[in-house]
Amino acid sequence: MWEIDSSNGVHPCLRNIGSLIGVSSALEPKHLGVEQPSSTDDDPESVSHVTALIVAASGTVIFVGTDQGSVASIRRNMQVKRGVAQDEGTMWILPTQDEVITPQRVLQSIPPEKRGRLRLDAVVVLSERPGYPGHLLIGYSSGLCVLFDLHADRVLCLLPCQYELEAVAWCGGSGRPIRGASANPTATPPHLGTRLLTAYANGSLGVWQVPLFTAAAAASGPPTDPSMQTLHMMESPSMPYGPFPCKLIDKVFWLPSHKGGITVFSGGMPRSTYGNRHTVSILRGSNLDQAAAANLAAALRADAGGEDSLLDDDEEELDGEGEEFDDGDQTGLLASGLVPGAPVHVFDSDAPEHVCLDLSSPLVDVCPVGPAGGPAAGLLILCEEEMVAVDLLTPGWPLFSLPYLSCLHTASLTAYGLFTQVNPAFLARLEAVSSTCDRGDAFGLAASPGEAGNASAKPRLSSRPWPIQGGQCVPAAGTGSPVRSASFDPARSLVTSNDLLITGHENGAVAFWRLGPGGCSRNVFTLYTGSLFEGDFGPDVSGDPTRATEEEADPWPPFRRASLFDPFMDDVRAAIKAIRLVDNTLVLGGAAGQVSVWQFSDSKPAMAKLDLPITPEIPGFRWKGNAPLTLRPSMHQRCPGASLFPVGLALSQPPSPVTSIAVCELRDTLDKSALNQPIGVLVAVGSPHGFAVLHLSTPTGTAARSMEAGGGGGGGEGVGCHLLLHHSTIPANSEALEEAAVGEGWARRRTRELKNSLRDSFRRLKRMKSTRSSMSTASTPATAASPPAQSHSPVVRLNYSARVGLRRSVTQV
Repeated sequence: MWEIDSSNGVHPCLRNIGSLIGVSSALEPKHLGVEQPSSTDDDPESVSHVTALIVAASGTVIFVGTDQGSVASIRRNMQVKRGVAQDEGTMWILPTQDEVITPQRVLQSIPPEKRGRLRLDAVVVLSERPGYPGHLLIGYSSGLCVLFDLHADRVLCLLPCQYELEAVAWCGGSGRPIRGASANPTATPPHLGTRLLTAYANGSLGVWQVPLFTAAAAASGPPTDPSMQTLHMMESPSMPYGPFPCKLIDKVFWLPSHKGGITVFSGGMPRSTYGNRHTVSILRGSNLDQAAAANLAAALRADAGGEDSLLDDDEEELDGEGEEFDDGDQTGLLASGLVPGAPVHVFDSDAPEHVCLDLSSPLVDVCPVGPAGGPAAGLLILCEEEMVAVDLLTPGWPLFSLPYLSCLHTASLTAYGLFTQVNPAFLARLEAVSSTCDRGDAFGLAASPGEAGNASAKPRLSSRPWPIQGGQCVPAAGTGSPVRSASFDPARSLVTSNDLLITGHENGAVAFWRLGPGGCSRNVFTLYTGSLFEGDFGPDVSGDPTRATEEEADPWPPFRRASLFDPFMDDVRAAIKAIRLVDNTLVLGGAAGQVSVWQFSDSKPAMAKLDLPITPEIPGFRWKGNAPLTLRPSMHQRCPGASLFPVGLALSQPPSPVTSIAVCELRDTLDKSALNQPIGVLVAVGSPHGFAVLHLSTPTGTAARSMEAGGGGGGGEGVGCHLLLHHSTIPANSEALEEAAVGEGWARRRTRELKNSLRDSFRRLKRMKSTRSSMSTASTPATAASPPAQSHSPVVRLNYSARVGLRRSVTQV
């Protein structure tokens, strides 16, 4: 176990505070008692593997399930004095042979007539029953679940199923948080353990009604009590995305909220259509919650003597959001069973709130975030390539902006630039834009016509603070000693410098990263330059990456793109190849010869356009590479006010990738903090076919005043882009023109010629050696009979001529 510590409040470091080496080394089959009596330690089949793990609510016991069907408990030694250095073996008490819950021990408490078809294989689920201390639910891979009483050492009930078990979740009550959850974190919602939600390998979900077991009744029965109950599902398992075969549901949660319980599960997609999707489904308003509300209303009506006023008040209370739920004395209200005819499905296809989050990388884990007994504040989704956080308190369930653990390679990296001592005014504007713009602006400049001016549109990013609070260690004012803060904003907690890392991606995205000490980085803003051009670049009208037409037309399942990672790109013409930042001007070069100039401005200026004819009309030259990009006719500004706008765009001909860029600002004043209007710049562009120099002029005099009066978008008088110089580096010969026509450029031909020449040289050396050996073997008798004066053989002349040819070929290269 490691702790992040900072002695001076600036440079964080990791400090080892403990380890579980002693406990993990002692977790052998002989300690857990899961091996067969005849097995030995050398037998590899006798070694058990951990398949389930849970920490008890008390924090003093760890339950471990193995693939042999056994459950062992590792207890914390409460007699160890705090603050005294102890050995790992004295802090944890390992289980003895009698304390392990083996399959034989479980079967002993089951009547013989009920043991026939029970198969207790690998333990896949361990869960404590909330509100009932000592009740442990053990789920086996075969589909069987048993509710085991640790105090009475017996099985309370069986929950058999023919499908393979994957996950369980306790649910019940009205699904609303209890009153005073923050003051009493250990409290549980009433009757939270009365229903059990199970997920299976065939993509189905089942609901079980678990009866109440009092302590006296549990302890009074014998070890093999024939009155032990065998429970049945309230209805047959329902497949959320069936009825065709579906993938397994590996995780399921039931979370309380102000509007009722929220059901969360991962997987369950149809195999034939969406079998390759990685999804997490979130829904609220299912029939399970309606059934719980119906039971609660029926109990209140019966308690009030049939008065309908209480029912009406209760329904009005269930419809309110953000109000505290008055639990009152509800003991035994839901224990009598369901109201006749009330639905009990855990999944309702007509649920008012239902979202299927589509993830672009495989799912690793899902974890809800929130206070104990209170409403669920968020949902953390960990994928192989990134982490996604969902706000469960805001209507529409938007995503949180990650203050850390951002994905650097949302798309394939094609260029990067590290700029030190960046203009503070530029960084301040960048921070201001990132705080006012939502996820739509990060995806591009084009806005949806239907969303323009629509105040009721659902937010793409949550405005709530980050739900995970871990404190802050910063130096105190006037002193160098660090202090601890109770709450903090992680987005501003990192000590940043004036260094900026800008990354360019294959899909045209440009990400800005603020750098801090210790290698920490924070994603400040992401700009999509591909939105300037026609084609499948950037987002669609909803702010999410583009989807196929047939998927948009099919509303079921209700997919929503929740991740930014997208390593596949069909059209790479918008890829960023060169990045330059000079003071307040950002210049980007792309794979299709596009050069865009970006500057901060209070209002949207007119964008100047220019064609760069780097290669003039040459007889015999015909471009065979990618098609040139087409500028989008109109673009809408997503974020009101100041932002990073394109002030100039140049398209080179032919559309070959930009290889180098040089930028120089032409300022009328030495004040670099003035960012109210565009600044004139000189840009030099290099490509495989040549180079060009262009001048981006700014509005002056009357034109500048008219633009300020007209909001920056009127006419663009005085704003223009002028070509100063262009030169082609392609030699006027047929071979060079052929190389340049396919986009490789003249420079690559020299490299390929050198490679071919070296390859031919080594082949000549190999033939020369083989010829020397053969000629030496054939001339050995003749050489022995000839006089010494005539010892010169033809072999020497052959070798000499071969060496001369080799020398000449290398010299020509």
